[in-house]
Amino acid sequence: MSQYHSSAHAEFDSVNYIAVIVLNGDLEVEPLAKTLAQADAYLADLSASGLPPLGLADARDLTGIKLEARKHGVQWLRSANYTKFAVVGNNLFVKYFVNGLVKVIGNPMRYFTSYEEAFAWLKED
Repeated sequence: MSQYHSSAHAEFDSVNYIAVIVLNGDLEVEPLAKTLAQADAYLADLSASGLPPLGLADARDLTGIKLEARKHGVQWLRSANYTKFAVVGNNLFVKYFVNGLVKVIGNPMRYFTSYEEAFAWLKED
């Protein structure tokens, strides 16, 4: 068992108009499912307001993803209503996981090591 408690939450960045998902510890499916449901609501609000539904996951403190959480996250990425999705991380696990997903899913998603780079990419036309 990991020494890091699993946690996740979604928040709305009202300055950049982006749904932000924060992932910490050794992620389990229950907190992820609740977080992604909230992110869906934020993305829907952006679309309803005529704004592009942009998402960002802060995975800098993510240490692992349980198998069921991985499956749930991949399913969400395939079906969620977003035009672009950035992941900010700082370890090879997250980088390889995201780059693998990009190849498999083919969605407009990229991995970054800084918020600044991620925000710049998300705001590009």
